[in-house]
Amino acid sequence: MTINSINNNKHSFLFKPLKIIKTLGWVAMAILALPTIFGSYFAWKKLADIWSKSERPDTQKTDDVASKALLDENYLEKTPQKEKAEIYSKAIKQFQSEECLSATSAEAYLDHLRNDIKGRGGLDFLFSTALLHNAKAVNLESYLQKITAKVTEAKGQEHPLVFVPFLLEGSKPDIVVAVIDITKERIEYFDPKSNRSYRNLDRCGISTQDFLKKLSNLAFPNKEPDIIRNISGRQSFWHKVDSGAHVLNFIQTRIYTDAIQRDTLGDFNSSLSPDGKQLRKEMAAILQEKLNKEDQINNPVSYFTSLAQRSGLEVSRKINIQYIPEEEDRIAIAKMAAQQSGKDTSLLIKNYKIKNQAALVEIAKIVARQDARGLSQYIQNYGIKDKQALVETAEVAANQLNGGDVSYWIQQYIPKEEDRIAIAKIEAQQKEGSISSFQIKYAIKNQEALTEIAEILNKNQTDI
Repeated sequence: MTINSINNNKHSFLFKPLKIIKTLGWVAMAILALPTIFGSYFAWKKLADIWSKSERPDTQKTDDVASKALLDENYLEKTPQKEKAEIYSKAIKQFQSEECLSATSAEAYLDHLRNDIKGRGGLDFLFSTALLHNAKAVNLESYLQKITAKVTEAKGQEHPLVFVPFLLEGSKPDIVVAVIDITKERIEYFDPKSNRSYRNLDRCGISTQDFLKKLSNLAFPNKEPDIIRNISGRQSFWHKVDSGAHVLNFIQTRIYTDAIQRDTLGDFNSSLSPDGKQLRKEMAAILQEKLNKEDQINNPVSYFTSLAQRSGLEVSRKINIQYIPEEEDRIAIAKMAAQQSGKDTSLLIKNYKIKNQAALVEIAKIVARQDARGLSQYIQNYGIKDKQALVETAEVAANQLNGGDVSYWIQQYIPKEEDRIAIAKIEAQQKEGSISSFQIKYAIKNQEALTEIAEILNKNQTDI
């Protein structure tokens, strides 16, 4: 029998040395802190937490959604898109936080991996995630029968692996994973803490070692159990909340690894990310990107509207008539983008495929109020046919604090000198300047008009 030793502590008071040590430490702290109410209270609270069985943040957060559906395979694949998006959003927030990952957050990332595998083609791995959730509702024997079915299914695949993530019993949620490697006929066990001493499975009344043996006997009934586990890459003591992220990262890496090499002692080496917090941020970003893509497909108007409020450039790049077939919706999104980034919206306005001339003029005027130069540089991209509308738009730009910028490229779309004179007068009312600069910027030859502009400029200086 090839089994690397895994010592499982019995759960009586006498066989919990770590809890006893912690208890004695906090009792001493409580006594020393007696003069201060807050210090003493904090110490006794920590003492209560050590021995509390109800203090399970992961089950507390998932009990409200732990139903029969959670025990079904591929739970999130069967979940309606709106509810699934909410689960992803909560998972993203938790990945970004300092909390231990809940079962549902882990399930969300595994759901992403399932979809990623399908999208790549040629890869197909099986996951059994029921033990991540409220294991109290799981009949272990029935669950193991499902594992048997999964193993049978995996044997017909090109990459026969079955991943079984589960929780270890305790006041803090520790996610670990067993991998059934059909090709090698062995069980791989990964725990980011890389301890030799293990707790029981959460609420199942079975030790980790016995559970791994059962998995081996079910998968390979005619073979002595062969179980290997990681011995390196131990998780930092100061980042206990990152264990779930390390397990998910191991699963992600193992999917694309042909086989794990056994070392001379029969175990295997693993390397953990040195920065668990950064790993969680990266995973949150991956889930966010996945959520954005789903939203883009299933709720495109909402997706592009939200994107327009964040980045005029990004939405103008991505907008597509295929996603947003209604021109009215594209107009509304373009208006938001113009408020967020006028120059970028003007540069890429053609991507919106807007034919409504009045709407194009309205969008151009929105840009004119915040970026006169951007408007003037790309005004021709709008395809506005009404010459008077172009003049009015330029007048709106000239009436802003940065109105002088509208003079750039103005001769390209305001060919009549009389119109440029009118625009120059509007700008002259807004700020100081020399008549020569106005003459050059607006290409004005009419001396009478130049005199009028000069008088406006002189009046501004007198008023100041």
